[in-house]
Amino acid sequence: MNTQSTKRFDKPWMVANMATGAGLLILCVADQKPRGTPMPAPIAAVAAVLFGSIAAHTLYTGAIHVRQFELSRKKTPFGFWCTVVGLFLCSVRCAFIVV
Repeated sequence: MNTQSTKRFDKPWMVANMATGAGLLILCVADQKPRGTPMPAPIAAVAAVLFGSIAAHTLYTGAIHVRQFELSRKKTPFGFWCTVVGLFLCSVRCAFIVV
């Protein structure tokens, strides 16, 4: 199975998403608030952008790969669209925390 994309900005976009995710993880660990407290607005804003970017990247490439698992628009359309909608809804939920 060839998982290399032929899209132009696929690799830099993926690297940017991974770097943003790592930065978000560092922010969450550094925040150290008790469980059950609301997420701070700056962390929620970064999470909203990250989820939206991952969803847009999934739409752009037409597939999402996690290790050896693949959801593609052609092979598994229902799972693909559920993933895209779920990521966008997570983005919207995080955006509502900011507002």
